Amino acid sequence: MCQPGLILMAATSVAESPARSFAGVSPARAITGWVNSSISVNRASANDAGWSELLHPEDKRLQKASAAIQLRCFLSLFTVHPQPVKSRQNSQEIDSITILLNLPAGSKIIIAAFPVIYSPLVVAGTEMKSLNHLTRPGKARIYTKRLLWSLLSLVPRETTLSTHNGLLTFHSRDRVLGKVLFSTGNYEWDLIVTVMDVLRDRGVPRRSLMMDVGANIGMISIACVRHGLYEKAVAFEPDTYNFSLLNRNVSQNRLLSRIECQNIALSSQNGIMQMELSTDNFGDHRLRPSDDSAPGYYHEEKRATHPVRTMRLDDFVRAHPSLRESIGLIWVDIQGHEGHFLSGAGETIRQGIPVVMEFWPYAMIRAGTSEEQFVELARGLFTGYFNITSSGRPEFAPIETLHELFGRFSHPREMGTVLFV
Repeated sequence: MCQPGLILMAATSVAESPARSFAGVSPARAITGWVNSSISVNRASANDAGWSELLHPEDKRLQKASAAIQLRCFLSLFTVHPQPVKSRQNSQEIDSITILLNLPAGSKIIIAAFPVIYSPLVVAGTEMKSLNHLTRPGKARIYTKRLLWSLLSLVPRETTLSTHNGLLTFHSRDRVLGKVLFSTGNYEWDLIVTVMDVLRDRGVPRRSLMMDVGANIGMISIACVRHGLYEKAVAFEPDTYNFSLLNRNVSQNRLLSRIECQNIALSSQNGIMQMELSTDNFGDHRLRPSDDSAPGYYHEEKRATHPVRTMRLDDFVRAHPSLRESIGLIWVDIQGHEGHFLSGAGETIRQGIPVVMEFWPYAMIRAGTSEEQFVELARGLFTGYFNITSSGRPEFAPIETLHELFGRFSHPREMGTVLFV
């Protein structure tokens, strides 16, 4: 089965629709008023019959899939209604997103999602295909979808999309993750493929389990298991709300028996720590090293906090001894807390387990790990690394050159991804 992607485009106007009455409403009030809009994601089968649109407002499935979004802007001149669109092409199963706008003049404008049909992912032995070799949305269409997402995300709501990573539910206030998933239809899939290619070329044994540390809503672990890269996964997510979405996403992808979710943060000690919460990037919640927070580039000191449970990975593996021999990869994205994670995971990592890690010096230093401390930790666990951020084929670099990456990613907005081996 092909994994679908989505391309947004504007379709033509369709007449014969009762228009919303604006009698007696001043232009100013209309412009600043509220508009109800809804979006639905429908899976449609296809054949060679061409494109067809089936408009059924009473569809109960549509009612369940839709959620009201209210926008204060010029678009308040329109009333937005969801309508299912059934798309047919090449006998492939595809996804479509539609938003139907009723104009005051009495016509309808349909904004529809035309599909991207991805070639099947090949996991024969270790052969895979990157999205770079598949059809993807053009820049203009991606920008259009980003603009639409910026409007749809103005009101808090949960959104569910069928993506290359899987069927994922996320919150509209999560501006970073939501925009990426909505506009591109995947999250870091190319990165996953690159990592697997490097591990294959180095002859790293393909074991059955991966660990997703800082799993957020499960984008990485669900993708790895769903596409057969690993048989099972353990996903660690300390934030309560993100953890609820992680559980939901694992369930709706029918992976409850293959992905174990743990509501804990992996750190250098067992206990309780404060987690500061980002209001617009739910992937940027961070563990604070102390109760005090100095002023930061992102005004982190103003963030609300709540306590979360912490545990050393070595202690977790000791409590689950059956996992030790099956761990094939550890994927870490914990917003600068990586040094603390390594301090509590040495015994496990020394078994020859590769580690993919977000590399963000600003956040590391803010979390209490200096450049010298992190390099010393890495030297004790790894022989080298691959800078996955670089364009082209990643090249192996000795661990002694790790200082160079701190210079490359010196600004608070600069970060990369590194595969340690």
